[in-house]
This record gives sequence, C-alpha cells and structure tokens, in this order.
Amino acid sequence: MSQNAFARAENKIQQFFLKPLSLMFLVATALMAYHRVWWAAGVFVALWFYVGGIGARLRIHAGKGFSELAQGVTPNLAPSDQGGLTAEERHYLTHTMTRVVYAITAAAVVPIIVSGVKVWWALLIGIGIWWAGTLVFGLAMALMWRKQIIPQ
Repeated sequence: MSQNAFARAENKIQQFFLKPLSLMFLVATALMAYHRVWWAAGVFVALWFYVGGIGARLRIHAGKGFSELAQGVTPNLAPSDQGGLTAEERHYLTHTMTRVVYAITAAAVVPIIVSGVKVWWALLIGIGIWWAGTLVFGLAMALMWRKQIIPQ
C-alpha cells in the first residue's frame, strides 16, 4: 500500500505508453494532413486529446493546472522497497491501461479505412486488435506483478 509504488507505476505508464502514443498521434496527424485525408487527421487530433486526458487523470497529476501539465514535469521518485499496490490501485491502473488499448485500437482502424478496406471489415479487424491488445496487456500486467516490476 505504498503511495510511492503506485506513483512509480503511474510514472511508468506515462513514460512508456502515454508520451510515445501522444507523439505517434501528432506524427499521424501530420501525415494524414499531408495526404489531405482531413477526417483521419481529425480523428488523430481527437485521439491526441484523449491520450492527454488519460495522462491528466493520473493521480500523480492531481491538483495541477494546465500550465503545469503542459510543462510535462513528472515527479522524480526514488525506488521503494516497502509495500505494494492495493487491489483498488491495481484496478485503477488496469482501467487506465484499458483506455490506452482503446486509443491504440482506434488508431489502428483509421489507417485501415484510409487504405481502402471496407468500413465493416475495418471494424471487424479493430475488434480483433482490441481483443489481442487486451489479452497482451493482461498477460504483460500479470507478468510484471509476478516478477515484481509492479509490486503487488
């Protein structure tokens, strides 16, 4: 039940998932705008805001204003040997990562539609991507908890 362990887990989510996704969505927006696929560029802008909202909801950013969040400063946390995560904290992290999987799924469906695949096939592929992403995420979280990368 260490707050430091929970903050470190949130920091890892932000560092390894949210920041790269945010950058990827900005690049995808520029590419879609370059190719003049405006609706896809709009979807990637919306996904960029969605990922920003996920990051802003992290508890390590509670009480920060827009200017502080825009600076991108996260707490520098020292490793802690004591305590792990409560069931509520694990549920919160899992819920956060589920939202990340939603964003990845939507980001994968848009280029499939742009490439000319029928929308119904693209949505079916998106469901497969969502299912596989959820499965991979669940296995990765279980492995991290088992190897104590994220304390229990």
